Amino acid sequence: MVQAVEKAGANAPRVRSGRLLVVVDYAERWNIEVLARMILDLAEEAGPGYLRVLLLARMDYGLWELIASTLDRQVDDLAAPIRLEPLFASGTLESTTAFGEAVAAFQSAMKLPLKKLAPPASPKSTDNSLLGLHMAALATVLAQNNQQTIPSGADLSEFLLTHERKYWSVGLAPVLPAVVATAEIDRVSRTVLAATLFGPLGSSADARQLLRTARLAGNDADAQSLIDRHAQLYPAEEGSGTHNTAVSPYLRPLYPDRFAEDFVAWCMRRTAGRDFVLDLLKELASGRVTDLQSRALDFLSATAIRHPFVDEVVEKLVGTSDGYVHLNSRGVPYYLHRTSVTLRGGRPQTIYFFAKVRRNRQGEPTALPRDRVVKENPRNGFLTISKKKDHAVATGM
Repeated sequence: MVQAVEKAGANAPRVRSGRLLVVVDYAERWNIEVLARMILDLAEEAGPGYLRVLLLARMDYGLWELIASTLDRQVDDLAAPIRLEPLFASGTLESTTAFGEAVAAFQSAMKLPLKKLAPPASPKSTDNSLLGLHMAALATVLAQNNQQTIPSGADLSEFLLTHERKYWSVGLAPVLPAVVATAEIDRVSRTVLAATLFGPLGSSADARQLLRTARLAGNDADAQSLIDRHAQLYPAEEGSGTHNTAVSPYLRPLYPDRFAEDFVAWCMRRTAGRDFVLDLLKELASGRVTDLQSRALDFLSATAIRHPFVDEVVEKLVGTSDGYVHLNSRGVPYYLHRTSVTLRGGRPQTIYFFAKVRRNRQGEPTALPRDRVVKENPRNGFLTISKKKDHAVATGM
């Protein structure tokens, strides 16, 4: 088994013998042509039946439909996708066991006495993901240690964010006056916000430039001081390769994603935080720093799935899209995107796909072509787009 790392132009892992499982973490963040090329190169070397590629990604990006459409035009023996089901249902013996293991791991990491704790009573305290379960376990350990009420549901992230802010303030309050300490904590908070939206960055020079553009630092020395403080709070995990922290250690974003999204939404509910984000995006757009702006818009689009007001805020920056929106029978809006890929032999191909977000790094919003029609799968509500004449499916979700 190997873990794939996105690096355009790099050779695929060598298949020496036996079967190969390639794990692609955060697959929706890859360039689609790099991802497709890696799969095709591996398939050629491994031979039929010897390669499996596990794409780990967030839902609703239309990723599988896009990669399947790309590969379908280049190989004949592409296996049908297998969508993985949740590991367990909430409230089952498996989830209770996993919760207990997570509690023990957090207690051990925080050097607390090992003590069995019950999961939060509310059935909506966690989702069916390991991430939701681990967040609930961490909140339960913190609440029990501080003799606080165990949070549940929507209060979970707010509770953890409050503790994160306390973490930032460690070392500041004892040595600074209260007013100065409050202002400094706010500056650290905005630094974490900028890092979460735009990081990680590959060089200290890029990180300093971002902090100066955000008006968090007046000069390079001040910016470097903020970078060093941020690195103490969130050090890069050397050698892990996850999210490229080993090669891009500057201004590491908050992880995991759900917690980071809740933090950004929490900031943008306040006028000061909302203006900070919009002003910084406008500044980057005027300076034509398109890569950073695109990265932030991708993140905000993902955040808007659970925090719809964020999408309304971003519309003030990018304007209302003229892309096609289709409301399925379950009342879920899907946004049509298109992208261009280069097939083998250098032939360009336009691919259409649906996603639950307005903006998607894999494509751009588009109107529904006149020669296409939208169909809905009655079993799951997913949409497909087909040609009107021959009904040959181009792609779908």
